Amino acid sequence: MLIRIDIPEDLWRQLRTLIASQGVTLESFAVQAIENELARGGSPVMRRRRFPRVTSKEPGSLHLTNAEIEDLLT
Repeated sequence: MLIRIDIPEDLWRQLRTLIASQGVTLESFAVQAIENELARGGSPVMRRRRFPRVTSKEPGSLHLTNAEIEDLLT
């Protein structure tokens, strides 16, 4: 089966270097990566994450100190 994917240039350079260092083909590398991912149980269940909601009197801008951000996250 032939499958075509577009990979960003910088990612492609890193991938080529990795494949060359392992002395494998792109095909065998991709198959192994897919097998490894499937062995881990496939895709994880996506859960909606709730982030702290911070409102501003001036929409589009919000000025918080690091301490204020830390308080919101705890």
